[in-house]
Parts: sequence; structure tokens; C-alpha cells
Amino acid sequence: AELFLIGMAVWPVAMVAVAALGVEMAIPRATTALQGRVARWMEPVLRAGCDSVGHAVVASATWGCVVILSQPVWSRRRVVGEASLAALAGSAVDLDHFIAARSLSLEAATHLRRRPFAHSVAFIVAVLASWRALSWPVALFLATVLASHQARDALRRGWWVAWDWRTPPVGTATYVATLVVLAVVAAALRGPTTARYRTDDGSPRRRHHPRLLVV
Repeated sequence: AELFLIGMAVWPVAMVAVAALGVEMAIPRATTALQGRVARWMEPVLRAGCDSVGHAVVASATWGCVVILSQPVWSRRRVVGEASLAALAGSAVDLDHFIAARSLSLEAATHLRRRPFAHSVAFIVAVLASWRALSWPVALFLATVLASHQARDALRRGWWVAWDWRTPPVGTATYVATLVVLAVVAAALRGPTTARYRTDDGSPRRRHHPRLLVV
């Protein structure tokens, strides 16, 4: 029984690590392979699209791990639903490039003088600090997605804390470890939500926990 419980805790964490490493191996290869098959003017769109897919996969795996670790009883539908929402949010973070550029031009959005607001650690802190207005589940969800996005960006550009405070680019091991720790901590902060279970006689009942994020 103990080995089973350990296995149930380990495989979601392993999923995050595999997704993080897989994205960093697959996305550059996919981008290189496709670049020769599209027109030159489409290459920036291709690179941006592949990068967005990478962020979506990492955010989805991270939040899926959070849902599984935080639930004593979980359903596949709930995990897939919340992970899909995280994938959309993870790729949508880069919309702040267009907001900062004040333009819908991809060229302008990808050639900013500095990283946009949602790419700073200070913005994550601000989101968490706004939990009363957003609700704790929403604030935690957004902060986790933002942190997963920034962790992947830190591979190339380091962490941007605020103003001119930034770190050097991080290594792959640090990147993967950051995502794993992020998922475990977020799961602990999230806690269990309302879950269904069956009693000894087979009748369904509902175990009541504080309801958090429901998709």
C-alpha cells in the first residue's frame, strides 16, 4: 500500500519532468524541420507558434500534476479540463507582448526593448496578492501558469524579477527542478476540492472539501 501511494505521488511529478524535457528537445527540432517548408515571411509566425505550443504543454503538465496531487479522489475529466485551461492560459501569457508593443504586428511584439509586464516575478506576486479580488483558486491557478511560463523563458533569458533585477539563464536541471517544486507547492496550497467516492455498500456519496477551481 505504501509503495502504491508513493507511485501515485511520483508519476504526476515525473510527467512534469518528461513534458519539460520533451518540449525542449522537440520544439527546436520541429521548428528547424518546418522552416524549410514555409515561405520566409512565415518563419517568424512558425517560431512564435512553436514556442507558444511549448508553453502550453509545460503549463498543462504542471497544472495537471497540481490537480492530481491535491485530490484524494480525482476524475480524468477534471484533470483534462483543468489541464486544457492551463494550456490556453500558458500560451496566452505572451499576449502581453502585443499589449506592450501597442500593436498587433508580430514584428513589433517580438522586438521589444524589454520584456513585458507579465514576464516578471513581481507580476506573479501581484497576482497572488490580489487573491481576495480574484479568489484564491483563480489567483493560484494564474500564478502557477505564469511561473511555468517564466521558468521556461528563464532557460534562455534568466528570471526577470522587476525593474533591472534579473538572473543569468538557468540550466536544464534547474528548470526541471523549478517546475517540479512549483507543482508540489501549488498542490499543497490548493488542497482537495469536492470529490465523489463510494461507500462500502457501493452507493455514491460526496465528500465535501472547500471548492476551488471548477471547469
